[in-house]
Amino acid sequence: MGFLHQLPLLSAVCAAILALGGVFRPRRLASNWAFVGGMLALAAESACTALSVDPALAPANMIAMQDWRLVSAAFVPGFWLLFSLTYARGNADTFIREWRWTLLAAFILPVAGAGLFFHRLVVSGGHGGIADYWVFPFGMPAIFLSLVMLACAVLVLMNLERTYRASVGTIRWRVKFMLMGIGLLFGVRIFTLSQSIIFRSADVALEDLNSAALLVAGLLAVRSFLRSGRIEVDVYPSHSVLQG
Repeated sequence: MGFLHQLPLLSAVCAAILALGGVFRPRRLASNWAFVGGMLALAAESACTALSVDPALAPANMIAMQDWRLVSAAFVPGFWLLFSLTYARGNADTFIREWRWTLLAAFILPVAGAGLFFHRLVVSGGHGGIADYWVFPFGMPAIFLSLVMLACAVLVLMNLERTYRASVGTIRWRVKFMLMGIGLLFGVRIFTLSQSIIFRSADVALEDLNSAALLVAGLLAVRSFLRSGRIEVDVYPSHSVLQG
């Protein structure tokens, strides 16, 4: 198995370690638990990606692992949208109240859709145009799930960018690596989700790109922890900044 085939497994281990580190951090804030939940969801998604291309599996089992990958991915939008609304914001409660319906939709719609239509997410599997890579055509529920995740990824980037703009001086110096890492992660996911929607399938080559982005984001998150000394610092962005 080449290095590219090992990327999903490496990124799953990286995300799981970061989630474990978040559990033992001293502060028990919403952003901390959102970070833990989001990293666990990403770890499960990457692990299922790695298992879905195991040559020892039968094609039907590969498709089943892709179904489970999408179920794991369904938990990503809610946790990371919550993180983007609360990370480095001293007035996070205000934004949670104002975004409560969007947050509920980000948690409920993807998970409910993936659970109710589990056996209709991935309809088949086969080799793509590149040797040793598999392509898994989507059913309509998986396309809907991808659309919801794409919209939430845009909202996550929007909120992170507003937080960065509201921070100044030392606080910006302390949070920028975390914002860069998560921003990179969701910037790449916007591209890969767009490709999945356009071609109505999951290409494992694109999943390797997601895995690489997760590894880089993990390294930047570790750098942010070392720089800030904790996962949360207090920024109070005004509503005028967030209405841009």
